[in-house]
Amino acid sequence: MKIDRIKNSMGHFYDYSLMEGNKELLIFFARNYDLYMLLSTDKLLLPNENVTMDFDITKENYDLYQMFDQLYNKIINSKSFDEDSSIYYVGKEVYEDLVDEDFNITWISDNGPEEIEDKVVISKEEDSYKLTFIRNDKPMDFGFKTNTGISVRFRNSGSRYSPFNTAFMELYNNLQSIDPDCHQIRFEEIEYKELVKKK
Repeated sequence: MKIDRIKNSMGHFYDYSLMEGNKELLIFFARNYDLYMLLSTDKLLLPNENVTMDFDITKENYDLYQMFDQLYNKIINSKSFDEDSSIYYVGKEVYEDLVDEDFNITWISDNGPEEIEDKVVISKEEDSYKLTFIRNDKPMDFGFKTNTGISVRFRNSGSRYSPFNTAFMELYNNLQSIDPDCHQIRFEEIEYKELVKKK
């Protein structure tokens, strides 16, 4: 995986481009103060085409993997609905809308009504996190769909999954520490590469 960081258009942060083969996962903070994930490919997508694309976050870059591990566990382990919970206090309905019985996290884009929006499903694998982007084939009355990718919005205000949007912003903030030009090889990365060779 190739990682690039790009100076954010507002100049205060970095956005991150993760490249694997012909796919690019862009994680960026927009001028509307919301977070986005955009998975793009070199294949042209039709406006109302139902498309599913996967992107794997593996231990190949252990720092990145740990950040997604922290995101996943923070959401999954917020099952406690006790007001004194040190993680989150959320309504049971919000959690059940976001996390299924197999502990997959499904985030429907906050861009518009959920029945027409694209989504991302985050599932835990043996040595990786699989991000499955699913494009809704229903036409949109407003907004836009890119012709090369699938975009998911995480609102910082008015999200249908509040307060879990803060966990995704925490992921973005943590990403700021990744400098692709100064990557120190971790033991876990070497171990992972050896396991891949043996498979």
